[in-house]
Amino acid sequence: MKALSRPNTVAAILLMIPAVYALGVWFILLFVGNSAEGALLGQLKYTYSSENDDRLWFVWFAALPVICIALAISYALGLAAHRVWAQLLFVSTVLIVLVNVALNAWFLVFLTALPLYWAYLCVRPAQGPGTTRIA
Repeated sequence: MKALSRPNTVAAILLMIPAVYALGVWFILLFVGNSAEGALLGQLKYTYSSENDDRLWFVWFAALPVICIALAISYALGLAAHRVWAQLLFVSTVLIVLVNVALNAWFLVFLTALPLYWAYLCVRPAQGPGTTRIA
């Protein structure tokens, strides 16, 4: 039970939530209601075509699960135990939230902001009896 209470573990788990959400939306967009292979490719072509005014949003929405999974793996592997890596991972997590704010994706802002507190705890571990601060 001790491993689940570590900030890097909680941050890794919470970073998987927006990744799963985005992958689920992509699955629905591409496979639900598209019975033929041509319809699937047509949907994908239109999504990234110049006719679609929201194609930049879809590029971000395709990159979001990859970025979140990479960050979650980094937190889970314990890279946040080192001060520089913890700071880099925290800044990366904040940047994900800021990109979602810029794109007005408010539900994604909520989902990607969930691990911020735990990522911050990786940068600045709680001070208390028996704890040492990473210098």
